[in-house]
Amino acid sequence: MKFYIKTYGCQMNFAESRYVEEKLLGMGYEESKSAEDADLVVVNGCSVREHAQERTLGWLKSLSKERKKVLAMGCLAAHVPQKLYETGADTVSYIIDFSEFEISDGQKTRVNPKIPEDRLEYEIPIVRGCDRFCTYCIVPYLRGKVVSRRPEEILREIESCVLKGGAVFNLLGQNVNRYDYGGYKLSDLLRDVSDISGVMGLTFTTSHPADLTEGTVRVVAEKDNIFKYFHLPFQSASDRLLKRMARGYDSKKYLADIEMIRDIYPKMRISTDVMVGLPGETQEDFIQTIGFVERLRFDEAYMYAYSPRKGTLDNLAPDLVEKNIRKKRLVKLIDVQRNISLEKKKEKIGTFGRAILTSKSRFGGYSFGMLFDMSPVLTDAEFRIGRMLDLEIKELKGGTLFGQPV
Repeated sequence: MKFYIKTYGCQMNFAESRYVEEKLLGMGYEESKSAEDADLVVVNGCSVREHAQERTLGWLKSLSKERKKVLAMGCLAAHVPQKLYETGADTVSYIIDFSEFEISDGQKTRVNPKIPEDRLEYEIPIVRGCDRFCTYCIVPYLRGKVVSRRPEEILREIESCVLKGGAVFNLLGQNVNRYDYGGYKLSDLLRDVSDISGVMGLTFTTSHPADLTEGTVRVVAEKDNIFKYFHLPFQSASDRLLKRMARGYDSKKYLADIEMIRDIYPKMRISTDVMVGLPGETQEDFIQTIGFVERLRFDEAYMYAYSPRKGTLDNLAPDLVEKNIRKKRLVKLIDVQRNISLEKKKEKIGTFGRAILTSKSRFGGYSFGMLFDMSPVLTDAEFRIGRMLDLEIKELKGGTLFGQPV
């Protein structure tokens, strides 16, 4: 019996798919390289943005259903179960019941085959759900309110992954800064995970500016094996729009957070999310956001135009920004940030940094790795997964950094 998993969406979805993959391998399934050759196809879809939802439904509709069982999971299963059934899913479930997929060799269910041990990077969910209820976002309605996992459970999972060859870990949550298990907070968890023997690299996603603490920033700065990187979405520089979004902070608070991070660790790499075209956004609001981006000079930004989602800002439909205006503003924002990102990368030329090799590059003869600020880098050093080495950044080709071992 063979299975194939198709995943769309955020890192949380990929973490869930990894769990399903290991569970199915442990039940005796074999992984297929294509959906067409599989007996069981698992589709893990995201419904936060309409584009991701439509991509998932489109792929599922195109899949030949002959002689195979199709399971749809993820927040898409919670949001549009009927559409998933209509496009060919046999089972739609936010929580999987694996008992219906058990296979037998005629005497007993086969379990615990050898699971591949060449995976270096693992995503570890630590907190599920969100109770911020930002007005443009459907995550709280799909994932529920915040629930933090027991720290002992998280630490055991990471120790288990280390035994399987894992060395780089990303702690996940819709809002990791809300992690709190009886007063044991994110900063405590980061410190304890970083102390586990075999953890070579550690990061976390996603941080919410309203819940960022100085304690978390200081642990990131102090621990050598924690990547010097924060992803801190600001969405808009307009205080009026931030209030409409119910983000829980204003532009002054966000600026103070960035200054605090850079005061504690000046070379911290920072990325962000920026939205344009929220209902009611004026040209002045947009100009404020552009000025914010130019002032703070993020290393990277994930930029997108507002996408109407049922159950969020429907009541503000009369204030919708025209689609062509949203598109023009997004193009302008991308152009500004692209130039800043390029300049920030050029500043790295001639600097030195540690890197960990994660895969062979598609570029002939090169190894792909991550610097310890989460910057991707290529090097001609001999590849060995998990190899740690010091690099001098020699050049920038296109948007790719190239480093020479020292």
